[in-house]
Amino acid sequence: MLKKVFLALFGLFIAAQTAGVYAWGSYMRSQTKAEVISAEEYPDSILVDSTGQIWVQPRRPAYSDDLVWKVYRDGKLAKTIETKNEPNFPAKIAMDARGNLFGVLSLGLGNGGIRVVSYNGSTWNQLTELASENRLFISAFAAGSQDDIWIGEIGQLFHYNGSEWQTFTPENSSLPNASINTIFIDSRKRVWLGTGSGAAIFENGKIQLLSNSAPAGYIYSFAEDKDGTIWAGGEEGVFSFNGTQFTRYDKNLNGSRFYKIAVDSSNRVWALSAEGDLSVIHGATTKYLFEEPGNSIQDIAITADEKIYLMRTKDISTLKADVPLVNAVTLKFLWLLHNGVFVYLGIFLAFLWIAVALNSWGVGLGLALTGLIFWGIESFALFDINGVHLGYLNPGFALTFFAFIGGLVGYFFKRRGVKYADSIGSGVGCLGGAILLACLYAVVLLFLVSRA
Repeated sequence: MLKKVFLALFGLFIAAQTAGVYAWGSYMRSQTKAEVISAEEYPDSILVDSTGQIWVQPRRPAYSDDLVWKVYRDGKLAKTIETKNEPNFPAKIAMDARGNLFGVLSLGLGNGGIRVVSYNGSTWNQLTELASENRLFISAFAAGSQDDIWIGEIGQLFHYNGSEWQTFTPENSSLPNASINTIFIDSRKRVWLGTGSGAAIFENGKIQLLSNSAPAGYIYSFAEDKDGTIWAGGEEGVFSFNGTQFTRYDKNLNGSRFYKIAVDSSNRVWALSAEGDLSVIHGATTKYLFEEPGNSIQDIAITADEKIYLMRTKDISTLKADVPLVNAVTLKFLWLLHNGVFVYLGIFLAFLWIAVALNSWGVGLGLALTGLIFWGIESFALFDINGVHLGYLNPGFALTFFAFIGGLVGYFFKRRGVKYADSIGSGVGCLGGAILLACLYAVVLLFLVSRA
């Protein structure tokens, strides 16, 4: 009688934890699921203009000058702009504080120089040109207005003030001899330069390389919050500038190198890592967005109405403004859920229930041994918030399944009076699981070798 009561309660627990965990996980995924606007695979750049149009530049083949801008409105493709059809086709575009669009293109080898263009709502028209004997490779572009244009190259910074050009180099200024990755104009009209040698600022007609506790190495992005604090993202992490010095923010950020920093209307700072993970800094806390695995985020744009646009490896999508954010524990829980850990826990418990029902120590011992191996392997994954690479093989499934089969073999032998039947069953289970596990790893290794 006691055994039946135990089996009933244990079975009810297994069913409840399985249903509860997956119901909650499904709900969380439905709340954070992005709405796909375009199935654009591997986009390279995104900008949302003041009218709500989305400018997307698909990734082009290496060393190709055949660029394309695809413009989406209301979730549909409105127009496609190509280099072969547009003489003033901009390689990079930027929007000023008033919502005006500007672009820049590098002129050919025979002509040299760069051309700045403006958009009137239907076509791109020339604003100004800078002549040069050499072809200039544009690495960064920003526009404060049509009289405040900034263009970055390797070791060169160009500024157009509405009537003439200025050129800054390491020889005539404090500009570092490195690539300029990003240019950002803040609310005080200061110009921030993210270079391959740290951060620099243009203020009062001079360039100053910031070295007082400033981040070194590559800086990829800047943003300004409502309090006037400047945020920077680079290969050494996320930094904030209070007007005097930089402070590194290291409270459980998801990732190491950060390619994009953005601020929403709630003054939350969104930090996008090179791995495609979003950390959201809100005051002194860090939360995370649980995104769809296999479709990593490449870029992010946040509009004034707090609509969040995601440029991902497989599409362009939007998130609702009240998308739920999770803490580190919940993020790990959802990651474990996605990777099937709770599936195998449910299978493990179900097999254990069968072992108790059959009174088979072969099943029980096999489960105990393989369970220890399984959860021992799982414990290593807990140290990596981003998960295990190479597809995550879930070795516990193979071991648990074969332990169950081996246990049934032991139970069959035991019913026929075979000596050491339980030990035989456990051995069969562990050996079968180990063989299957080795085969799985062999398949993955062969796949990796074939792609090398």
